[in-house]
Amino acid sequence: MEKGDIDKRIIEYVSYLIDNKEYKSEAEYLRLLDFPLTKLSDAKKGKAGFRAYDIGIILINDRRLNSDWVMTGKGAMFASVDSNANISYFINKCSSLEDENKKLLMEVGILKGRLQEIKKRVPEESNAICAAASGSDLEK
Repeated sequence: MEKGDIDKRIIEYVSYLIDNKEYKSEAEYLRLLDFPLTKLSDAKKGKAGFRAYDIGIILINDRRLNSDWVMTGKGAMFASVDSNANISYFINKCSSLEDENKKLLMEVGILKGRLQEIKKRVPEESNAICAAASGSDLEK
């Protein structure tokens, strides 16, 4: 695999990012990575391509980019996500949220019971102004 092929794939990747409006321009992308603004145009002209360090910076800044594709041209531009890892993460997250929901529902039930007890102890007087717990229902 020639070094120029790697440069072409990186140029293709940057073009994809700009075409899909992830960055406004090549210059914006290059500034983000702290590369010289001439880096892409030099690579396009075959003058000075991307060094190993530059490729490392690009791969570190976008974990979606498939490093095998960049280096060999094999596979897709973007790495496939390990679906088993994602599934187990979401199953665990869902389980913990269900547990939290149960605890909160129990707390709500306890608070409703306490509110009912408080309402029972409040004396009713014909000339007093009372408000419901929400504060919006004023009655005489």
